[in-house]
Amino acid sequence: MRAIATNTPGATHADNQRTKRRNGNNDLRLLPVAITIWAATLATQLAGAQSSANGSNTHSNMLLACCGGCTVMALLAIMYLTHAHPHPQGAAMRMPAIACTLTVICFAALAGTFTTLAWQYRTASDIASRLTANASSTQSHVNFQARSMPVASTTREYDCQVDALTISVESSGLLEPSHIGMRVFMRNEACSTIMQNGTYRAQGRIRTARYGREPVWLETSMAVETVSEPSMFWRALHSMRTAFFTQTSRLDDQGSILVPGVTLGVLGQNIVTPAGQTQVEEQYAQQLQDRCKRAGIMHLMAVSGGHYTLVHKLVMLLCAALGCSRPVKTVALAGAYLCLTAMLPPNESVTRANLMAMIALGYLMLGRRRQSIHLLSLTAIVALLFDPSLAASIGFALSCSAVLGLSLMCRPLSQRLEQHLPATLARAISASICAQAFAMPIQLLMSNEIPIYSLPANLLVAPFVDIATMLGLGALLLAWCAPSIAYALAWASSACTRAIAVAADTFGAGDSSTLPWMEGATGIIMLVIAQLTFYAICMGIRAWVNAYDAWRTGADGKQIRASITQRVIGWFSQTLAMIGDITWASQHRSKR
Repeated sequence: MRAIATNTPGATHADNQRTKRRNGNNDLRLLPVAITIWAATLATQLAGAQSSANGSNTHSNMLLACCGGCTVMALLAIMYLTHAHPHPQGAAMRMPAIACTLTVICFAALAGTFTTLAWQYRTASDIASRLTANASSTQSHVNFQARSMPVASTTREYDCQVDALTISVESSGLLEPSHIGMRVFMRNEACSTIMQNGTYRAQGRIRTARYGREPVWLETSMAVETVSEPSMFWRALHSMRTAFFTQTSRLDDQGSILVPGVTLGVLGQNIVTPAGQTQVEEQYAQQLQDRCKRAGIMHLMAVSGGHYTLVHKLVMLLCAALGCSRPVKTVALAGAYLCLTAMLPPNESVTRANLMAMIALGYLMLGRRRQSIHLLSLTAIVALLFDPSLAASIGFALSCSAVLGLSLMCRPLSQRLEQHLPATLARAISASICAQAFAMPIQLLMSNEIPIYSLPANLLVAPFVDIATMLGLGALLLAWCAPSIAYALAWASSACTRAIAVAADTFGAGDSSTLPWMEGATGIIMLVIAQLTFYAICMGIRAWVNAYDAWRTGADGKQIRASITQRVIGWFSQTLAMIGDITWASQHRSKR
């Protein structure tokens, strides 16, 4: 039987509760605030979109009514506390927890709503947004700053695309400043001139975005004029990336696709170099991408917290070897995080990981342990207040939900599994289950199919992904000065990414690898209900087993049944001993 878990031997229930309250990982006070700001921001955006589409003020009036209600509730709570308790310290000590929580939630909703309204007003008043609202087909001259490197276009009409920040727009002889995000679609001739953080001038048609995070598109078929080149730092990064892509293009198709994917989050078929788009067999690339999606391992090609975790470990090991102090470690990690963020193509998951890593430096500076849920909640609050468009980003939601699942459930589940499995395998299984369970409802917004073999596929590739990433980053850093060494590292990384291709072919090749599910909100609700039902069944089985253990052991918690690992080891040892004790025919004749 398994031992009955206890918090601290000899401790009372009250002591255990106080220990849990002191543990920062169990503190969820900021989580409702983050969820409220996220919900208020998203609801405000949906209300604004509906109002613009219908041409009515119904949704705006409802939004203002909700804001007014939240304001009145918050003011009433403050007035009650002020009159009931003249001393602020006494009021804070006597205030009921539910009243404090509701007051903070009201102010969080107001902050999210008003921030989103200001962002919507700024976006709607921009010259680029006004041109799309008028459905103008005239050509406009746009000055923009490239915020990413050019990648293959998602539309058939153009060859490449780049996310940019507009600086000014000239239309019908009128030049106005602009500060709105824009996705620029270009031809091959223009793609070769774009570098990240450079300023350019293009002539084309501005239109409303059909998909993606950027609100407007600029489509141009003409040459792009360089207004100002990026700084030396960004030119050096551009040269490093170009040299790295040159070395990865020498690999086989699997390596050319997956090595840039695990290193920079850009699949090989989407890379655009000065010589043009990387030549990868299109049919094989699409097949590999589809199989990775059906196997549930496509997230490995989306750069997130894994890169920052690797950099954190390497920098801390180096600083420990040099005997650095906490301030020096903090400065070193901050510089490493900024350089890594500059090398990676900007996206929502990188934004979440970078912001969370930078906020975590405060814990290191103060000499305190990191608190994952606090960090995640504070990251979401800061990110949504500074950029409300992230509330509607599926990539940002997937990244946050996966980290939330790891923070809430990974450690307890791992402790349960370690009673039966090796610790390394138990941690890998628990991390995969928790991340997928929390991210799966959001994944239904992109595809109404659930990967059946996602757990074994992730377990198969987990030991190789970190090694492939480190080798790929090494190739990226050395490609500009030591191409031979960089190619060797890229080739070794390709050998590790072959496990991803094998897992995709094994677990994502057939149509039976996914389970069709209902679409829309109904499918998400039914999936959450199914997950909660499964969790309740598991908790019921666990309670029954604990009761059975207590009955068999007299409630003393002593283990009388070996775990699965111990039984497997015992079976092999007993079998080998039994085989060694067998008297064979040749031995029997020699004795006679």
